[in-house]
Amino acid sequence: RVKRLEDENYIRFTAVTNMEHMKTPLLAQIGIHAEQDMIRQVAEEVAKFSQINAVIILLGRFDIFAIGLFEGLAEVQQVASNQILDLKGVRLVETSLVVDVAKYDNRVAKIVHPLSEYSLEFAAK
Repeated sequence: RVKRLEDENYIRFTAVTNMEHMKTPLLAQIGIHAEQDMIRQVAEEVAKFSQINAVIILLGRFDIFAIGLFEGLAEVQQVASNQILDLKGVRLVETSLVVDVAKYDNRVAKIVHPLSEYSLEFAAK
Protein backbone atom coordinates (compact mmCIF):
# COMPACT_ATOMS: atom_id res chain seq x y z
CA ARG A 1 0.00 0.00 0.00
CA VAL A 2 2.75 2.48 0.91
CA LYS A 3 4.67 1.62 -2.27
CA ARG A 4 1.54 2.25 -4.36
CA LEU A 5 0.94 5.63 -2.67
CA GLU A 6 4.54 6.57 -3.36
CA ASP A 7 4.36 5.37 -6.99
CA GLU A 8 1.20 7.42 -7.55
CA ASN A 9 2.82 10.53 -6.01
CA TYR A 10 0.47 10.75 -3.04
CA ILE A 11 3.37 10.51 -0.60
CA ARG A 12 7.13 10.84 -0.71
CA PHE A 13 9.95 10.27 1.70
CA THR A 14 12.72 12.70 2.56
CA ALA A 15 15.66 12.34 4.91
CA VAL A 16 15.76 15.08 7.54
CA THR A 17 19.15 15.90 8.99
CA ASN A 18 19.52 15.68 12.74
CA MET A 19 21.52 18.88 13.28
CA GLU A 20 23.02 17.46 16.49
CA HIS A 21 25.09 15.02 14.39
CA MET A 22 26.68 17.69 12.19
CA LYS A 23 30.13 18.93 13.23
CA THR A 24 29.28 22.61 13.43
CA PRO A 25 25.74 23.11 12.17
CA LEU A 26 24.75 26.71 11.70
CA LEU A 27 21.19 27.62 10.99
CA ALA A 28 21.21 31.07 9.43
CA GLN A 29 18.42 33.46 8.57
CA ILE A 30 19.20 35.86 5.76
CA GLY A 31 17.09 38.98 5.25
CA ILE A 32 17.38 40.48 1.78
CA HIS A 33 16.44 43.94 0.52
CA ALA A 34 15.94 43.88 -3.25
CA GLU A 35 14.96 46.28 -5.99
CA GLN A 36 11.14 46.26 -6.10
CA ASP A 37 10.94 45.12 -9.71
CA MET A 38 13.47 42.32 -9.08
CA ILE A 39 12.08 40.68 -5.92
CA ARG A 40 10.67 37.57 -7.62
CA GLN A 41 13.80 37.06 -9.75
CA VAL A 42 16.12 37.47 -6.74
CA ALA A 43 14.03 35.01 -4.69
CA GLU A 44 14.22 32.44 -7.49
CA GLU A 45 18.01 32.82 -7.72
CA VAL A 46 18.47 32.53 -3.95
CA ALA A 47 16.33 29.38 -3.97
CA LYS A 48 18.88 27.73 -6.28
CA PHE A 49 21.61 27.71 -3.60
CA SER A 50 21.96 24.22 -2.13
CA GLN A 51 22.43 25.56 1.41
CA ILE A 52 19.12 27.44 1.35
CA ASN A 53 16.09 25.47 2.54
CA ALA A 54 13.36 28.11 2.41
CA VAL A 55 12.89 31.39 0.54
CA ILE A 56 9.96 33.60 1.47
CA ILE A 57 8.82 36.87 -0.12
CA LEU A 58 7.63 39.28 2.57
CA LEU A 59 5.95 42.55 3.33
CA GLY A 60 7.87 44.12 6.20
CA ARG A 61 11.46 44.70 7.19
CA PHE A 62 12.86 42.57 4.35
CA ASP A 63 11.66 41.84 0.84
CA ILE A 64 12.97 38.27 0.95
CA PHE A 65 13.77 35.97 3.85
CA ALA A 66 15.97 32.91 3.36
CA ILE A 67 16.72 30.12 5.84
CA GLY A 68 19.68 27.81 5.40
CA LEU A 69 21.80 25.19 7.11
CA PHE A 70 25.54 25.72 6.85
CA GLU A 71 28.68 23.80 7.83
CA GLY A 72 30.39 26.84 9.38
CA LEU A 73 30.73 30.61 9.55
CA ALA A 74 32.91 30.74 6.44
CA GLU A 75 30.15 29.11 4.38
CA VAL A 76 27.52 31.51 5.77
CA GLN A 77 29.73 34.46 4.84
CA GLN A 78 30.48 33.03 1.39
CA VAL A 79 26.82 32.52 0.52
CA ALA A 80 25.44 35.72 2.08
CA SER A 81 28.17 38.21 1.21
CA ASN A 82 29.78 36.76 -1.90
CA GLN A 83 26.88 35.06 -3.66
CA ILE A 84 23.54 36.56 -2.59
CA LEU A 85 24.84 40.11 -2.27
CA ASP A 86 26.36 39.84 -5.76
CA LEU A 87 23.01 38.94 -7.37
CA LYS A 88 21.51 41.55 -9.66
CA GLY A 89 18.78 43.46 -7.83
CA VAL A 90 20.06 42.82 -4.28
CA ARG A 91 20.61 46.03 -2.29
CA LEU A 92 21.37 44.73 1.21
CA VAL A 93 21.81 41.42 3.03
CA GLU A 94 21.45 41.00 6.80
CA THR A 95 22.40 37.66 8.31
CA SER A 96 21.41 36.26 11.71
CA LEU A 97 22.66 33.03 13.23
CA VAL A 98 20.28 30.84 15.21
CA VAL A 99 21.66 30.05 18.67
CA ASP A 100 18.79 27.91 19.96
CA VAL A 101 15.50 26.52 18.68
CA ALA A 102 12.46 26.66 20.96
CA LYS A 103 10.08 25.10 18.42
CA TYR A 104 10.57 23.62 14.96
CA ASP A 105 8.02 22.09 12.60
CA ASN A 106 9.58 20.58 9.49
CA ARG A 107 6.25 20.85 7.67
CA VAL A 108 6.72 24.65 7.57
CA ALA A 109 10.36 24.91 6.48
CA LYS A 110 12.14 21.59 6.21
CA ILE A 111 15.81 21.99 7.12
CA VAL A 112 17.96 19.30 5.57
CA HIS A 113 21.60 18.91 4.71
CA PRO A 114 21.94 19.40 0.92
CA LEU A 115 23.16 15.83 0.42
CA SER A 116 20.38 14.22 2.48
CA GLU A 117 17.65 14.50 -0.15
CA TYR A 118 20.06 13.69 -2.96
CA SER A 119 21.31 10.58 -1.21
CA LEU A 120 17.78 9.34 -0.60
CA GLU A 121 16.69 9.96 -4.20
CA PHE A 122 19.83 8.29 -5.53
CA ALA A 123 19.36 5.27 -3.27
CA ALA A 124 15.76 4.89 -4.45
CA LYS A 125 16.81 4.60 -8.12
